[in-house]
Amino acid sequence: IFRALYKEHQTILKGDVLDRDEKEHFNKIIYEQIDDPTKLAMSLSHLMRYVHKYYGTAPIVLLDEYDTPLQQAYLKGYYDKMIEFMRVLLGSALKDNSDLSKAVLTGITKISQESLFSGLNNIKVYSLLEKNYGQYFGFTEEEVISMLPEGFKIEPIREWYNGYQIGNYKLYNPWSIINHLADGGDLQSYWVHTTDNELLLSIVGNAPDEFEETLKNLVQGIPQKQMIEKNMTFKYLDKNADAIWTLLLHAGYLNVLSYEKHDDLGVNATIAIPNREVMEIYGKMIKLWFFKDGTSFKSYLAMMEALETGDIARFEREIQGFIQMTASHFDFDKNTPEKVFHAFMMGIFMGLRDHYTIDSNRESGDGRPDLVLIPKTPGKQGIILEFKVSKKKSELETVAEKALAQIEEKEYLRKFEPGTPILCIGMAFYKKHMKAASKVLI
Repeated sequence: IFRALYKEHQTILKGDVLDRDEKEHFNKIIYEQIDDPTKLAMSLSHLMRYVHKYYGTAPIVLLDEYDTPLQQAYLKGYYDKMIEFMRVLLGSALKDNSDLSKAVLTGITKISQESLFSGLNNIKVYSLLEKNYGQYFGFTEEEVISMLPEGFKIEPIREWYNGYQIGNYKLYNPWSIINHLADGGDLQSYWVHTTDNELLLSIVGNAPDEFEETLKNLVQGIPQKQMIEKNMTFKYLDKNADAIWTLLLHAGYLNVLSYEKHDDLGVNATIAIPNREVMEIYGKMIKLWFFKDGTSFKSYLAMMEALETGDIARFEREIQGFIQMTASHFDFDKNTPEKVFHAFMMGIFMGLRDHYTIDSNRESGDGRPDLVLIPKTPGKQGIILEFKVSKKKSELETVAEKALAQIEEKEYLRKFEPGTPILCIGMAFYKKHMKAASKVLI
């Protein structure tokens, strides 16, 4: 990275602005001849000096995703070494440096000043809990509407990608909006495919019990009171539920409905899941908990095998058992909304991504089927699933048949090439009970 940065500024080597030692150091970076991490960490401040000497103006430093190296180091087991490196890198570049005009750093976490910015006391932080610049953390609704082609409706887009309250602004996820428009209006979880989730999933798999209890309520649409810390310390993430919620908030997986200052260390916030897209990401977390023991994983494999072979009776038995196993995590009741079951099922079917392209709520025919599994192997059977919530246990079979009928009525089969065999499944949920109805269509 430093080599590429230095090569962009090779013009500086021309003439006699830099002395012999400086030119020698410049070339050592380009030819990757510096092995000492501490010396390499000084490369940014050295380049700032060279630029300042050559142009006669102190440069502006823009450092995007400054915390990503620390996230990766935490995941890969060399966090302490990376902290040492980053402390030298940022300290030498930003602290008492006459070669710096100004600097802007962006990231999803505010690393504690004591561990990374020791002695640097002139930093001003603008976070999701600040009113200043709130409109720049995402797209406002006015901006989204101005981008929509003719015929696009804002309501489903709002349900999927809106929901971030920052200052006086309600914002949309910009990454998702851009991809949604580029894909012609498909409503799906674009964010679930980003690398950002690697850190999230590694943490959640080992989260303390109090974290699971809070998340259980959140996915059922119940806002929760939670302490949000002022600073992040990665090394305590697997032991401190407050630190995990702090990361989830600043990474975009939560919305703060309201908050009040607790002390200099953080705020007491009321948090909620912002939209349907993020709800589906939490579905992946749910699946992690199921696999904490071998029994649930064996049940999952049996369920997926039954689905792929079209053994719906067995699929129904296995998934019913799977739902019962969630008793310690989720209190599904008669008021649980359909989107919660949808997120639950989306998390379950993520295990089939090697064999199927999984579409969630994408346009097909005259509507949007809940889940469509398009086989990656030619000639293999496709699968369409439609979910509904029943008001009574006695009506489960009837509601499942209605869900199945909806697949034909709204012509969801248009998603597939003509002649493709398609397993259609209507699923009805009531509390912790489920019934399925199915047929194969071509």
